Amino acid sequence: MKILAVINVFKRSFLTDYLAASIIGWMSQETDHELHVVVSDTMCSGGFRSDLHKLASLIKTKHKLSHIHFEDWCPVYVGFNGSILSMMSMKSDYDVISYCSEDCIMTKNTDLDCLLQEFNNPNVGIVSALVDNDNSQWYPHYNILDNVSRTVSLGESVNMHQFLFSRPFMEKYDFKYTDVFVAWATESLLTFFTEAVGMNWTHCQKVMLRHQRESKERGFDGYGLYARGPASTSPGPEYDEIIRPGLEFGLGFECCRGLYPFKPELYNEGKCRKRDELYNYIKNNLFLKHEQFNYDNYIKKSQFQQLI
Repeated sequence: MKILAVINVFKRSFLTDYLAASIIGWMSQETDHELHVVVSDTMCSGGFRSDLHKLASLIKTKHKLSHIHFEDWCPVYVGFNGSILSMMSMKSDYDVISYCSEDCIMTKNTDLDCLLQEFNNPNVGIVSALVDNDNSQWYPHYNILDNVSRTVSLGESVNMHQFLFSRPFMEKYDFKYTDVFVAWATESLLTFFTEAVGMNWTHCQKVMLRHQRESKERGFDGYGLYARGPASTSPGPEYDEIIRPGLEFGLGFECCRGLYPFKPELYNEGKCRKRDELYNYIKNNLFLKHEQFNYDNYIKKSQFQQLI
């Protein structure tokens, strides 16, 4: 398999120890799969880029390491999507695409292969990795290292530190992660995204990654979707206007808080009775439209460099 891993970084003036450890963790993976790691920086300084190049010069690996620099401000998942689309524009096809926060560290060189094995089940569209802290505040059964994998139940979630997405899943959503909100809590939507395309989300509790930092910003510039609303660079609807109409098709959001619980009557044994309508609603309302954000222009202004 060909794996693309994107590590998003925002407005750093130097390379942090935990990001260096995250990069080294990826580069140290012993796998027969083809791995390409991309450090995607938004508005980071020349000092950060110099540090990154110095680190790359010290790493001995068979894997690829690249760097994409975006000069303009953007929310975290716009940067993630921009990196994916940029790499695919270079005629690169990937079987698995991974999001990795800069403070999430693989400590064993077999961690990646363990996570990838979950995709042996063709119904799995998303695999999340267990981390040692800030894994799930609301659902403690996902916090245990017990050598099993659990299908994440409808409306439940774990925090997004290292997630892997299958190509069939990403194809259904045009190789983009939901980008209509500025930042966090989007993982609470993902069981509905998988259900809408007849797939599952598996949480792998056979490995435990290290989550380095004790706290994390709620979003890039501001405090995330609760305060900022949609990620659009032009005026758009607030998140209530985006989520509430979708409840009629089986959507839910932040069910753990009771914010927008899904309607159980729209489901039969976990299967949505309005699956097609749910999928269409997600595609049409939970992704930025071209007139709101132009990815082509955004990618054209980026700077790409192969480091290893």
